[in-house]
Amino acid sequence: MVSFLNQTLTLRGMRLRWNAIQACLVLVLSCSTSYAGIHITGEKLAPVADVNEFFKQQLPFLRGYGPPDVTMGGKPTLQREDFLKKVEALRAKKQLTADEQADLGGYLLYLKLVLPKQPAFEEAVAVLEAGYRANPRHFALAANLGTAYQLSGRLDAAERCLQNAVDLAPADLRDMEQLHLRLVQLRLRENLSRGTQPDLDLLFGKAAAPFRFVDSAGKWNFGNLAPTEVAKLPGGSATQAMRQVQQLLVWLPDDGRLHWQLAEWALVEKQDVLSLDLFRDAVNTFRLSNPSLKQRRAWVQEAIHWRSLLTRVATRQEPATWIVEALGRAVATASSPGGLASELLQVGYLLPVKKSKSVLFGEKAAGDAPEDPLLAAKPFEIKPWHWGLIGLGVILMILMLYWQFREWYLRLVKTR
Repeated sequence: MVSFLNQTLTLRGMRLRWNAIQACLVLVLSCSTSYAGIHITGEKLAPVADVNEFFKQQLPFLRGYGPPDVTMGGKPTLQREDFLKKVEALRAKKQLTADEQADLGGYLLYLKLVLPKQPAFEEAVAVLEAGYRANPRHFALAANLGTAYQLSGRLDAAERCLQNAVDLAPADLRDMEQLHLRLVQLRLRENLSRGTQPDLDLLFGKAAAPFRFVDSAGKWNFGNLAPTEVAKLPGGSATQAMRQVQQLLVWLPDDGRLHWQLAEWALVEKQDVLSLDLFRDAVNTFRLSNPSLKQRRAWVQEAIHWRSLLTRVATRQEPATWIVEALGRAVATASSPGGLASELLQVGYLLPVKKSKSVLFGEKAAGDAPEDPLLAAKPFEIKPWHWGLIGLGVILMILMLYWQFREWYLRLVKTR
């Protein structure tokens, strides 16, 4: 059609207008292109540019398509009601095209459960299976059915469908389909290896030498990556790799291990607070109990905590005066639960620390072993008389503990 019009529109002015129309059509089509994983015509299933907005707004929005829970008061979200209406409109049709079957399956995947007393995703699987049998060369049906199988726990069937989706995918979507396939293959092998605890998915690099979050010494180091590891990433870019993980989360917003993966990438990008939020989400919301995950969460939380405290101390004009004030508050609040300990803990923040470069959120000397970020700075020099004040605080704490235990003992004697 395009070549025919180019041959017939011979006048220069008309040809220029048609070239402009062609450019506009290409722009519109590129903007409306659906992404694989879950393919729904006309729905924008791509992550927003800002990763903080993605985590705090887009992911909760996508999870809001699911059935309402207790926190929602049992009331469905507006986006869920919108998808439910679209599902009913498609169900009302006597015969659906292949695209419409793929769309219906995609809506049902986000909705999770529509019909009562039916396992989640089963209706989506039934719709997509029927469409796929009739149209085995349809890309969106293959991609959606592979995702449906994955979400329903049938990883072997998901692998077969996604392999077909990779073969059928347009060139601009093939890399993401390949990444989704690799995720399913990793988890399938993990399921077949009994006794193996779920770990961080090795999504990038060659299968024989996958990308890992390690530094030049081969150790995990608060997002610092060895150049050899960066070279394994798509385009050699951590930002591009993080963007692809975000795209996987758009399709699988309830995948806790992808939240863990995104936490690691946020740390690589020096977004430490966001990284901690994602680590916490993986543990608290999705109940992941991997020891490495919990240890890294604790390290990042501690590092952020100490950095904040050291910043506060370093900005004080007279830190010695602050010690005296803190000890005074310790005595005044000793009778309240935790009051003494809280105030003396603040004095403990002023203990001397080693001089070293920060391992977290900054440059570190090549070849240095990972160190505690607490040792990143020395706020001021401790003088001998400071130790006297700290010793006085410790004595006061011991006396208060003695008085407290004595009170408990007397109460116990009276009750006998």
